[in-house]
Amino acid sequence: MDYNLLIKAGFMGFAASIGAISVIFWLMGFLFKIDKLKFNRIYMLACVVSFGTTYLLLHLKIRSSGIDSPEIFLVGVIGGWLSSVLFGITQFKNILRNFLRGPQV
Repeated sequence: MDYNLLIKAGFMGFAASIGAISVIFWLMGFLFKIDKLKFNRIYMLACVVSFGTTYLLLHLKIRSSGIDSPEIFLVGVIGGWLSSVLFGITQFKNILRNFLRGPQV
């Protein structure tokens, strides 16, 4: 089993997912001016978009480079995506809330 490929794929899935989640929160807060009270709805949308982004990246990477064992690569990327979803809801929550607009007083 190629542990190097597994670790690289995990980091790639994590980075792609956190990037997609951050971009969604920034767009919702800056362009659509959604307040902090709708955090859970936006987080669910961001998780779905990040899964789509990760899947697209996974599909393109497996097709473009001849990976010997795509199953290991798949496990790493999906593990990275799952860890980014958990990281986003636990440790990254305050930063994501700051991307949204607060109630204007």
